[in-house]
Amino acid sequence: MGEDPDELLAGLFGVLGVGSDAAARLVDAIADWKDDDDLPRVNGAERDDYKRAGLAWVPRNGPFEAVEELRLVLGMTPTLYKRMLPFVTIYSQSPRVNPATAPLEVLLAMPGASAELITRFLAARARTQQGSYPRFWFGNEETDLCRYGNGADQTAKSTIAGAKAWTAAPCSDGYAYTSPVGSFAANPFGLYDMLGNASQWTADCYHDGYAGAPSDGSAWTPGARFGRMMIAVGGSGPVCGLRPVRGGSWYNFPKNLRAAVRIWADPDDRVHYVGFRVARTLTP
Repeated sequence: MGEDPDELLAGLFGVLGVGSDAAARLVDAIADWKDDDDLPRVNGAERDDYKRAGLAWVPRNGPFEAVEELRLVLGMTPTLYKRMLPFVTIYSQSPRVNPATAPLEVLLAMPGASAELITRFLAARARTQQGSYPRFWFGNEETDLCRYGNGADQTAKSTIAGAKAWTAAPCSDGYAYTSPVGSFAANPFGLYDMLGNASQWTADCYHDGYAGAPSDGSAWTPGARFGRMMIAVGGSGPVCGLRPVRGGSWYNFPKNLRAAVRIWADPDDRVHYVGFRVARTLTP
């Protein structure tokens, strides 16, 4: 509750069945409870509004100290508070939702979320929890690789000079080198070419393990612990000396197309099978 964006709170109220006008009043009233002034937002409530409502308390004008304070916000009902309780906290120490652990209702409240997208995300997330999982995101069979991505296969083996001895996938995807984007089936998130074609640079610094990695999906840049991982440049502070490359490429054998595989590379390297993914945030 400390730093929740207004649109996320509004989305959560919508998921819980609160009408848009009532949701707007609650979002502003919560913001007024937390801010350090007595100036009400357009739909909000400050000290005078609580007095006019006959309440014996006024806004804290500071961060929530306990989730229970939510009950005191003008416009909050006991029923709505009970429904919200499983989905709010003041202890996460992060202003962002952690999609790795967030419940369905919170995921649906995120800006731009749709029921179809969240359903696919939850299906994929269920396969990343602790336990035994397939080698590839679609399963274990190497014969299926050519349906889902462009790796080192029989096409490459028969086309590329010197590739006769390759341990290639036992299928043909029709491309010896790179293929046009979207030539193969998408993953459960609707993303193409997450396996093979061109290996992808990541924003993380390379670490020799996952202990201490961010849990909210943000890039892991400080405190790397491998070789030249962190180097100082011109007094500007530490930067990544090495970064992970993931996803595999047309040049990689099946064992290196697995979801768990990552290699490190110097950002100055230029290799014909390593690229990067361009993404942008779409506003609904």
